[in-house]
Amino acid sequence: MEIVKFIYNEQEIEFQPFSQNVMVNATQMAKLFSKNLGHFTENKNTKIFIERCLNNRNSDYLNIKKKEDLIISQQKSGTWMHRV
Repeated sequence: MEIVKFIYNEQEIEFQPFSQNVMVNATQMAKLFSKNLGHFTENKNTKIFIERCLNNRNSDYLNIKKKEDLIISQQKSGTWMHRV
């Protein structure tokens, strides 16, 4: 899988295709803004957003079927999120 690198404020943010979706390295993005990604993924509103993405109409439009199509955590490369 080819990783595409986007430069924002002289810092790299990686994008990569996972199956049929393009994912962004959210760990890199959060670091740019001095944010803790763990707080974001445990936030009540984030959980509601994920639930709504997974309802039938939205999931068909976004080409997602399960939570792992939205968020993937990998030990060495960080957390990847759907580009939604």
